[in-house]
Amino acid sequence: MMPRNLRKSVTLYGLENYSQVIDEVTGHMLSETDRFNTRLVLSEALVNAYMHGNRMDQTKPIRLDYRVGVNSAVFKIKDCGPGPCIEQIPEVIPEERILDEKGRGLFLIKQLARRMECKNGRLCIEMKLYDPR
Repeated sequence: MMPRNLRKSVTLYGLENYSQVIDEVTGHMLSETDRFNTRLVLSEALVNAYMHGNRMDQTKPIRLDYRVGVNSAVFKIKDCGPGPCIEQIPEVIPEERILDEKGRGLFLIKQLARRMECKNGRLCIEMKLYDPR
């Protein structure tokens, strides 16, 4: 049984342990779809924070604050950069670029999230969760 509102903050330096952090977050979700979507969203967000915000500097922190409830999850990611410019995220990625390794992370997050915004240099993501019971 999942706690009603699990809250936690984690600070990462580089990406060495980010997979374990994501496993911890998704381990509290009841739906396989929610686990998959959240894993994708957090992977993209944390890699983006490391590569673009911290310019791959492992001495700079990436802070992840999250709250996972029964019907929703909220993630706040803060790196050492100014924050992503989410206004420039395309509405569609051309078919010939869909498998490119760059330029689609924030697009994917936007597609899977209920809400995504950049506030005070922090990427805020809200996802709807489904209770399969």
